[in-house]
Amino acid sequence: MTMHLRSIFNPQSIPPSNFFLVLLLCLTATACGPSPKVSPGDQSLQQQAVAAHARADSLFGLTAALMEQLRTAASSIQTQGRELSNEEREFVEAVRNAEYRIAAWHDQHHGLPGIDHHHDGHDHSGHDHSHSHGNEMHLTPADFLALQEALEAEMAAILEQCRGVREVSH
Repeated sequence: MTMHLRSIFNPQSIPPSNFFLVLLLCLTATACGPSPKVSPGDQSLQQQAVAAHARADSLFGLTAALMEQLRTAASSIQTQGRELSNEEREFVEAVRNAEYRIAAWHDQHHGLPGIDHHHDGHDHSGHDHSHSHGNEMHLTPADFLALQEALEAEMAAILEQCRGVREVSH
């Protein structure tokens, strides 16, 4: 099986589940080596990456709120003590698929060096934010921008997927 270089960089030729893995591997490969001083152009790229990161986090917040409603409805359906209808099974499966996709996104979501980050579910008070969560990467500003924009686009697509899940009446 021969793969042309052009198809590697064409997101439509990569299955959605593998796109971010391929992107992450490409960006990681380009991150090796000493980091140079930050130029004004790189500062602009960093600012754009920070903005894309913030937008992705905002979309994640909207998605999380919607998912909480969908999870509650799916849980309610599943605890009725009867066999589910086809429509109910499809709804529960759609919620489960969205949850998996969010988890995969969250695993790929990388913190920006020097930028405050959210702490899913733990208290911020009395705690040192200088620690590492292990998902910070050391990439060029252009690579970080590309990664953050891809993560933002993926979360926007996940939010649309969640908005497309229709609750069923039971």
